[in-house]
Amino acid sequence: MRKLALAAGSLLLWSTTGIAQDSPAYDGTTVGTRTVTVSHYQFDHETDGFDASNPQARDISGDGDGVALDVFLAIPTVGPVENAYAAVRYADAAYDNDNGGQETDYNELRVGLGYYFIGRDRPARGLAYGGLNYEEQHFESSGLDLKDDGYSLGGGFRAFVTDGGELGAAIHWVDLGDMQGFRTAATLAVELPWRIFFLAEWENQRLSRDFDQAANDSLDESYSRVRLGLRKDFGE
Repeated sequence: MRKLALAAGSLLLWSTTGIAQDSPAYDGTTVGTRTVTVSHYQFDHETDGFDASNPQARDISGDGDGVALDVFLAIPTVGPVENAYAAVRYADAAYDNDNGGQETDYNELRVGLGYYFIGRDRPARGLAYGGLNYEEQHFESSGLDLKDDGYSLGGGFRAFVTDGGELGAAIHWVDLGDMQGFRTAATLAVELPWRIFFLAEWENQRLSRDFDQAANDSLDESYSRVRLGLRKDFGE
């Protein structure tokens, strides 16, 4: 599946490079509202605490790598709806679980809708956005089949700080049923020819669950993730 996701994303990047032409107004510092990103990431999952109902069920500690495909798409104005966007992330990874050394497959899906409230007038050097995402994560191995879903709410920004150099940041409140917490991310993007960007991102998520049965009866799950990839901005 990881090879399939990487191949599909690479094909999408390649196809948009050929068909998406910059407008005459593009000055080299316009943040794109339609982007596709293909990336490879390294991550570290950690589980801390105690689950009285099933102590081993949520031990997802381990480190590994995977691939991710991200799409951010401004939605054309329809009636009173304007400045809206849709965003999708699919990630697929594998790692060795510290609890027994078994290989664990990890899949993640995010589908979101929202508004960008800075950068509405094009061209724009910066973009700020916020919205609501459906979130799903799935851990699977011979001794584990764990699926959580829920939502996240938050936003972020991307802005050129110099010609060809863009910084971004995002923060979301994540609610996956019993597990809740925050996710933060910081991104650096450097422009290459044809409005393709080399992208480096650090992302951290920490979720907690309190069982209210004993003073130490709680569970914390966190991951840190470093992504390197290519992003194609097309159109304005």
